[in-house]
Amino acid sequence: MRQFIAKALHKQYNIDYGEMQADFSVPTEEKKRRVIDIAIFHHEQNHTRENLTRAVFCRPTPQIGSNTCLRDPEEMGKELDDVRSILRKIPSCEY
Repeated sequence: MRQFIAKALHKQYNIDYGEMQADFSVPTEEKKRRVIDIAIFHHEQNHTRENLTRAVFCRPTPQIGSNTCLRDPEEMGKELDDVRSILRKIPSCEY
C-alpha cells in the first residue's frame, strides 16, 4: 500500500521521491513516538522535523467479502488524534 501511495504522490502531485522518507519517527503530545508511514519534506531540505511538510499514514486495503465492514468512529477517532497530535507538535507540517 505504501509503495502505491508513494507512486501516486509522485505522479499526481509531482513530489520527488527524494523528498519522501518511509518510517519517519516523531514525538507526539503524549511523549510517545509515532512513526509516519511516508513523511514528505520541503524541497531540497534535510529530512528533519523542522522541514516536515506532510505526513501520510497508510492502512491496508480491506479485503472485499462477506465480512467487510467500515471502521467504527472510535477507530477513526484514534487515527485522527494521532494526526492532530503531529500537526500540533510540528508547526511546519501542513497536512
